[in-house]
Amino acid sequence: MKHGLILTASSIQGQMDAAAKADAAGFESVWTTEFFNAHGFVRLAAAAGATQRVQLGTGIA
Repeated sequence: MKHGLILTASSIQGQMDAAAKADAAGFESVWTTEFFNAHGFVRLAAAAGATQRVQLGTGIA
């Protein structure tokens, strides 16, 4: 079974930390969302810099 994690931290650093922990824990993917001033692709780029093997995705409709 594959598991993904939606990153919900309010700060970019918090999302980077959560993405790195998800990567280390063996999650298959991490996902970002977009909400007012929290641009999803910026947060996704930060997650990419903090991970090595997880797949990245946006939860933007």
